[in-house]
Amino acid sequence: ATAMNNECSRLNKERKCRFRNNLDRFGGPSKIDDTEEPPILDVEELRLMGKKHTICPFYYARDSVKDCDLVLVPYNYLFDKEARSSLEIQWKDAILIFDEAHNLESFASDATSFDLTGLDIAGAITEVSRGVDLVTKGLASSGDDEGIKVDNLIKLKAM
Repeated sequence: ATAMNNECSRLNKERKCRFRNNLDRFGGPSKIDDTEEPPILDVEELRLMGKKHTICPFYYARDSVKDCDLVLVPYNYLFDKEARSSLEIQWKDAILIFDEAHNLESFASDATSFDLTGLDIAGAITEVSRGVDLVTKGLASSGDDEGIKVDNLIKLKAM
């Protein structure tokens, strides 16, 4: 899936994806009745529409979001700034309703957490040691200016 996503991104950047390019002249799905509203499509209907009209269902759905009154998205679209901005939703005065809100705390915690391996810590120790070496060679400062502070390096290495 990652290889396909990377290839999709590459083709889109180069404007060589015929499915995405076909969206420019696609007028949208046929209306079910005389209302002004286009039909609400589920994932399977989006896939079939994409196949029938040779368009990208993902980009069709994403581009349609700006005209929607109600958008259902997983938590990561709200917590990830890049994903949030890609939706082009006006978030000011928006009302958010969380389904499965009891999972929200653990999701937020997981989204802002990271793991440090022994290799990461060893690399950090190496970098601090290099900083201490710079200080001892006189390339850092011990005063209040913007240089590397000896006291800070010693405290960091002690950690």
